[in-house]
Amino acid sequence: MVNLGKKRKDIIVLDADLAAPCGLKPFEEKYPQRFIEAGIAEQDMVSVAGALARQGFLPVVNTFAAFLTSRANEQIFNNQTEGKKIIYIGHLAGLIPATPGKSHIALRDIALMRTMPNLILAEPSNSWEAEKLFYFLVEKIKQGAYLRLANIRGLGEVVLPKNYKISLGKGAILKGGKDLALISYGPIILSLLLKTSEILTKKRIKTKVINFPWLNKIDSQWVKRNLSSVPIWIIIENHISFGGLADEFENLIKKTPSLKGIKLEKIGIDTPARSGNILEVLKYYRLNPQSLAKIILGLLKS
Repeated sequence: MVNLGKKRKDIIVLDADLAAPCGLKPFEEKYPQRFIEAGIAEQDMVSVAGALARQGFLPVVNTFAAFLTSRANEQIFNNQTEGKKIIYIGHLAGLIPATPGKSHIALRDIALMRTMPNLILAEPSNSWEAEKLFYFLVEKIKQGAYLRLANIRGLGEVVLPKNYKISLGKGAILKGGKDLALISYGPIILSLLLKTSEILTKKRIKTKVINFPWLNKIDSQWVKRNLSSVPIWIIIENHISFGGLADEFENLIKKTPSLKGIKLEKIGIDTPARSGNILEVLKYYRLNPQSLAKIILGLLKS
């Protein structure tokens, strides 16, 4: 944001009393006149962003995903009906880290934001993709966007292909395979899926792992080119099991005749969020590699 702030004088960053946790201090210090601290008042912050957008600015709204998408839902909807561009950034998205408590855990934000008009949803798999996605959403599209960020380290780095470029509705193949496709987004689940695929390989199941950062936009040609030969797709959500990426893929299969033979399964979180340390929470929700492998083997048998 600091680099784009130098280039784009219209960018104004808004924060809800989380400048340090959300990494906004460098922008605040560099461009104090274009930084608005709204305090713990998410609805007011989003309304201010709407007014700024109407005046020709590009507001970048930041707070924890759980607060942004639920508390300010009405105001986000109102803004989006105006047809102006606003970038919403939801930090601490998904299940992990679970230590702040269930009020801070965003497990329904994708479903809430998918209902918004003229809004593109995306989640990066690593810091490189986060930077490139933010640049793409600011510079390359005309409509507003929701960038979902998972704040976590230590589960393993997701390494993207060297020739990978950000393109709307297209993903990246992290690992090749012909028997089964595991599809997800973000650093948490993808890092777990890469380990899960290693377990499945030992069971002689050749697994393709796909990073799909676009949560409500799918390039059907890319999907047909890269996934139509794989008979079973399993989409793993860092979210409740409905209202997320799996629903987008389900709709794509229904309306694409050449994909009608694909078997689609989804794995998500179907119980209320629980607090705990990272490893115990992942095990509790059966999202650790061993549990995921067991679930997937069960799905294949059935």
